[in-house]
Amino acid sequence: MAYVAVRGDIILRKPDKRPMVFTCIEQAYNYAQRLFMHDVCWIETLREHGIVLYDMNEVAERYKKEAQDGLGQNKTRK
Repeated sequence: MAYVAVRGDIILRKPDKRPMVFTCIEQAYNYAQRLFMHDVCWIETLREHGIVLYDMNEVAERYKKEAQDGLGQNKTRK
């Protein structure tokens, strides 16, 4: 089985600089929480919240087709 682990990360441009992000310890604690879900449940949760999801197999097929079409156009131009 596959599970999804969701957590927040603060990405800093300069790792040596630590900005004051949280105003209290409770905010930091809440932000540090993680969510673990079965992958099917995670996808369903995303759908319930109106997130547009893509079938990656379809995306890969479309990418292959566009890449092949692009190569075919380059050959005819030479």
